[in-house]
Amino acid sequence: WLPVPNFRRSQGVLNSSLMLLLGVGMVMFFPSHRSLERSVARLYPVNAVEYLRGHPAPGPMFNEYLWGGYLIWKLSPRHPVFIDGRADLYEHAGVFADYVHIMALTPHTLFLLRKYSIQSCLLARKDPLVSLLAALPGWRREYEDDVSVLYVRKSTNPPSDSPAPGLSASIKRSCSPGKTRPHFHLRPAEE
Repeated sequence: WLPVPNFRRSQGVLNSSLMLLLGVGMVMFFPSHRSLERSVARLYPVNAVEYLRGHPAPGPMFNEYLWGGYLIWKLSPRHPVFIDGRADLYEHAGVFADYVHIMALTPHTLFLLRKYSIQSCLLARKDPLVSLLAALPGWRREYEDDVSVLYVRKSTNPPSDSPAPGLSASIKRSCSPGKTRPHFHLRPAEE
């Protein structure tokens, strides 16, 4: 007859070998601190946050939805955010819907910026709102990098946001019961 193998002894050796292999694999393939910082800097306004620490922007500040948690982590309580990833909290107050209207450049965009007394906007460079703010004389670009742009109102008293030269605005109010939001229609100025 053949002797019965002792699996207990070989099981311990096998488990130890697997744990060692797993540990070596984690050390070799886990991203370094520098690699993690580069990844964060590609997705979040790391440099803009550093700028804001030294040059605080007037508030309230409008911000990207996806950046809200990062901004809370890095700037709170000095710079409260307009919105962050907790959409369920903001939706009940209607803030999330207003955020969507602002970012989509609906006819209510300028009205909503005034409604919330927004004095600065930290946005991704490719957001359409960046182009609108660049065209408005009441806003100035305060900071820009590869990821983000910071716009600040030129005056702390929110003016009526009139379009830049070359554009004319026709404002018509739709005053059905319960609705008093203006509709802005921008069209090229007639020369």
